[in-house]
Amino acid sequence: MLNLLKWLYCNSPMEKIRRSIFRIIRRLEGGYYYEETSRSILKQYFNIDVGYSTAGFIDVEKIARGTVFGNYCGISENTYIYNANHPPRYFTTNALMFNPRFGCVNEDVLPRTKLIVGHDVWFGLSSIILPSVNNIGNGAIIAAAAVVTKNIEPYAIVGGNPARVIGYRFNQSVIRELEESKWWLLSRAELIKRRTEFEKIVGLSIYDLKNPESSKRGSSSSR
Repeated sequence: MLNLLKWLYCNSPMEKIRRSIFRIIRRLEGGYYYEETSRSILKQYFNIDVGYSTAGFIDVEKIARGTVFGNYCGISENTYIYNANHPPRYFTTNALMFNPRFGCVNEDVLPRTKLIVGHDVWFGLSSIILPSVNNIGNGAIIAAAAVVTKNIEPYAIVGGNPARVIGYRFNQSVIRELEESKWWLLSRAELIKRRTEFEKIVGLSIYDLKNPESSKRGSSSSR
């Protein structure tokens, strides 16, 4: 059954059908964040590496081949990741000359980049990552509609076009503790069991999020 679904996914020209197939796979394997078959499809057929518990809208028409996502990332709808540009210094930027599908060349002649995404990275709605970016650090947040043109430091919050650093989620002391904890290597069950240990690092409980004043204590900081 799963092999058939794999074949259907890889041979379907429509994103809507591919999404439906992924939903079926997730039901069969009992989880949206942890199923293995969809990850193996993305890796085997599209060279997109998706870490443990990373989930969201991973559209193979919008996410460049070679992209690597760490664990526990969130990817909002309409996220685009590019690994090549139209050549601005060539006499034309038209794809006729450099896309093998149009018959002028018989191989890909554009230089391709590869994006490595850390753990616990949040991609906001309609965010765009350009080929000049090859690294996004752990814990980064990319605001909705941001156009990212350069690498992002760990725990930075970026937004705008071009994206700039708005602030950092935590101060350097907290960031250092989170990095040393490597909580993203834990399984779902282990993370739930040890949740309070990591909440103490940031000084915020999940239940504090209902209280605006408590949430401010764990809010972002600038450098």
